[in-house]
This record gives sequence, C-alpha cells and structure tokens, in this order.
Amino acid sequence: MKEVIDEAKQVGKIYHFTSYKYMDQIVSSKFRLVTGWMKYGTHDKKEFISFTRNKNMPGSTLTTVPNEVRITIDGNSMSDKYKFEPFADSKGGYGRNGEVGFDESEERLVVDTKKYPNGVDISRYIISTDVMSPVVNNDDYDEETPKPKSLMAFKELINGLKKSNIKFNVVESFK
Repeated sequence: MKEVIDEAKQVGKIYHFTSYKYMDQIVSSKFRLVTGWMKYGTHDKKEFISFTRNKNMPGSTLTTVPNEVRITIDGNSMSDKYKFEPFADSKGGYGRNGEVGFDESEERLVVDTKKYPNGVDISRYIISTDVMSPVVNNDDYDEETPKPKSLMAFKELINGLKKSNIKFNVVESFK
C-alpha cells in the first residue's frame, strides 16, 4: 500500500501594508497587486510583491512602507499558486545586521510578469482588511481650513470599500 504525503509550504498569515491612496487603487482593480522590482547584480531585475509576518508593522524612519491599511492574507493557500521567498530588508533596518534586529520577517512573492501582466489577484486569499483611523486634531481645523490629504484619501477609500461591498474594519492600531 502506498502512502500519499500531501505537503505544502507553511507560510501562515502574512500581511500587506499600504496607504489609503494605493488601497483605493487595489479595490478599484478588484484586488490586484502590482509588482515592484529589486536589482540583483548589475543587470538582473526580479519582480516581487512584499508581504510581512509582522502584523503590527510599526511606522518608522527606517522603513518606507506605508502603514495606513493592513490586508491579512492566507499565505498557506496563496503559496499553493505563487512562489514566496523570505527576505531581510537590511537597508530598511531589518535583518541580521539591521538596527531593529528583526530577521527575515518579509516574504516576497516572486511574480512572473509575463504570466500576470495585470498584477496578482489576492481577492480569494484575503482574511481581513483593516484601515487605520486617521489622526486629526479637530481643534486645528475649522470649516475654512482644508482637511489634510490623508483624511481626504481615508474618506475616499472608505466610500470605495462601501460601494464595492468589501468587508473592512476601521481600527485605532494594528494589534
């Protein structure tokens, strides 16, 4: 009798952080994420989308990752279709030599842009979407004072999520 072993990469929950503005674009594209690229050597480019295992993603001067919106992803299911690689962003202050001292908490989804020219559809892998409530001191604003761009972007995103019937949570912090 043959024993069948069914193993898959155990990625677990992973998180994609973004800004209000880019989340609005993600919603408009029906939850497609587009790639960034990383240069290897002098000529090679590798297309990727960044995720992290750090569910709190603290804002920091060390990182350029916007943390206004957190999308929680089922990494186990997603890894059945896409290839992930661990990554330590030492320039951002993470990794073995980084000041913050985190090791490889980033997962990069390596993307074949010829196969996925319009981005990677994450819609069926989303566990939850959390939108950080903007911090605004109401004493600083009156009806004649323009609202900060982040507040306008927040309101546009919330309206877009509601129109698209997307479930989301407005939170005060990422816990």
